[in-house]
Amino acid sequence: MKRIITLSLALIMLLLSLTSCKLIDKLGFDTYDYMSETVTDTHPVDGEIAGTLSELCGILISDSPTLDTFTGMNDAIKYYRDEVLAYMLRTGYAKYSGNTALIKKAEDEYPQYHITQIIPEGEFEATMYRVFGGSVKLTHKSGERFEYLDKVGAYITPVMQESGKFYPRIVYIGETDKTYRVRFYVSSDDGDVSDEYFALIIKRDDGTLYLKRLEKSSDVK
Repeated sequence: MKRIITLSLALIMLLLSLTSCKLIDKLGFDTYDYMSETVTDTHPVDGEIAGTLSELCGILISDSPTLDTFTGMNDAIKYYRDEVLAYMLRTGYAKYSGNTALIKKAEDEYPQYHITQIIPEGEFEATMYRVFGGSVKLTHKSGERFEYLDKVGAYITPVMQESGKFYPRIVYIGETDKTYRVRFYVSSDDGDVSDEYFALIIKRDDGTLYLKRLEKSSDVK
């Protein structure tokens, strides 16, 4: 009898474990241990790969040398909403200033604003997923530098976005099967002005990359 009960409990635990794994996969959580991979190659910090990784890390940098650390998309969304929107304006200014139909619709709904650029919420979502991976549902809201217009589902900024004086200076790139491990400082023309940061960058199957994790290098185990 005890043997039957023990086997039954083991079967129940196995079923619960399998159900949990399927649920986690369905919800889009990535449970793979990327940090367990072994570094198999390193790359020069002034090469082509470094340029691609620097551009990705640079999205996090705005008007401060201090970066908020994160270990997943939930925190990244919380900390880097404005930075991603600013990046979108920098790289797609003509696109977002030329969307005259949406600009007119927004000005009709919000006559108190004179709108010169506007970013649709769908494009913001797509960019967030591209930069940070995951499939966490985004909640649209205003940040410090961008305002969300819920009547038209878009973001605007009341101030001109200036190019930042800070940029990433990469000092190490390690590559594993599925990742790049990047160590960098936030620098200015006056030199390094931050602690060293560690970014875990994931390779997608299609060749694109996304930021999975950002920590101070001193905190990386």
